[in-house]
Amino acid sequence: MDVNELKEIFQVMTNLQELIAEQVLERVTDDDIENLSKLHTQMTAAAESGNRDEYFVLNQRVHRELTRLAGNHVLAKLEEQLGIKIARARYMANMNPDRWLESVDEHGQIMDALQRRDRSRLVFAMREHMKNTGKAVVTGLIHVTS
Repeated sequence: MDVNELKEIFQVMTNLQELIAEQVLERVTDDDIENLSKLHTQMTAAAESGNRDEYFVLNQRVHRELTRLAGNHVLAKLEEQLGIKIARARYMANMNPDRWLESVDEHGQIMDALQRRDRSRLVFAMREHMKNTGKAVVTGLIHVTS
């Protein structure tokens, strides 16, 4: 995949995250938030223990669960299709320890906004997380291919 296509995919993914954030708050229950919180805790523990593979798997589960909870099947399908295209590059971005720690912090902001049911903070946190992930992935791809 070339850098320009990757940038374009992340532009779309960033916008999809905004839609997910807006729609998830219309449907999410307290039990849903509790289950996401448990996944987030497991993901954070994986990060703190240095288990990148487990962290990556749990990170993807958190994102898929948020998308599922949004209740929009078209949105979920688009995110899945784009996610498949960028999965390897996204995994490689997690090799950067600084980005890995930033991502954990961003997920914490997402969970806090979700627990508070703060729509504007959730939209902002999810959008910024995807933008930052995109920048890291593009930078990583440029570094690997140069």
